[in-house]
Amino acid sequence: MFVSVRYGLYSIDEGMINEVLKIFDIPTNIGFIGGKRSRAFYFIGKSAKNLIFLDPHYIQEAISLKKLGTNYIIESYIPNDIYYMPIKDLSPSFTIGFAIKDMKNFKNLIKKLTSPDFSIDQGQKKISSHEPLFTVKYKKKF
Repeated sequence: MFVSVRYGLYSIDEGMINEVLKIFDIPTNIGFIGGKRSRAFYFIGKSAKNLIFLDPHYIQEAISLKKLGTNYIIESYIPNDIYYMPIKDLSPSFTIGFAIKDMKNFKNLIKKLTSPDFSIDQGQKKISSHEPLFTVKYKKKF
């Protein structure tokens, strides 16, 4: 399942950074598709306030089906470097992927994403208001 989001106008709102990073802690998360200023990346993890990414713009030789599952490895498929960027540089529009294998996974994901664990602290001085990071617009009983 892919969910496209926008968390800010020109950049990610500062109050959302920790909540966006928490999405990597969800077991069904398979990463983000997004980028920064005319560059696209596939974000696969986090380290502190940085996003770890793969750059999908390199053409690779296809592996034959006969060699899948064997020890055959083309050196160019294994990156020598780990690429990362500060989350504050992420474009506010990106797409989050989740691998859902059954209805139980789906229900758990919706419950997690709409829980107080994933809320945005609006930072009001007198009253702390928390808005959900995700909302479900149409909810049908399963």
